[in-house]
Amino acid sequence: MDGATNLFAFRMPNFFALDPPFYYYSKPMRPQSSCDPLPRPLALQLEALYQELDREVRSLGVGCWLRGDCCDFERCEHRLYASTVELAYVKETHPEAFPPDSRLCPFWKEGKCTERERRPLGCRTYFCDTRYREPLQELYEKYHRRISALAEEHGFRWRYQPFVATLRSAEPTLTVP
Repeated sequence: MDGATNLFAFRMPNFFALDPPFYYYSKPMRPQSSCDPLPRPLALQLEALYQELDREVRSLGVGCWLRGDCCDFERCEHRLYASTVELAYVKETHPEAFPPDSRLCPFWKEGKCTERERRPLGCRTYFCDTRYREPLQELYEKYHRRISALAEEHGFRWRYQPFVATLRSAEPTLTVP
């Protein structure tokens, strides 16, 4: 089959897991629990960063086909990771854990994403169209570093975790044990 009929014949590079599980910074980190809200200045900076990223993605000419294929992580054979900053941002509007009985993203309903505004970096840079794989990889790495720098700037502990599993966990761990 060619790429037009079998979009998932390729394997995306594992750019969802660039970091080791923990980052330790030279400046002291505030103790955090899964209930800690994202500091408002950090949330505003993350929103601005996401807007900038979305503009850069649009400038590439890539677009979402609105089929929801990429959100079927099991079928695509990838696992989406997100930082504690991104998880805390999502948890602001969804503080309760989602039912643990599924491995699908809880925002994936009827084959579509229902949380486009707060979706993490990995979702913003993953598209079905393989022609954009390399430039999207570069954008991912660039903005991944910037989100990490924001966490350090605000003393918000950085940890990279499986996005769906953490949202579906009864007590998501956002701290270093």
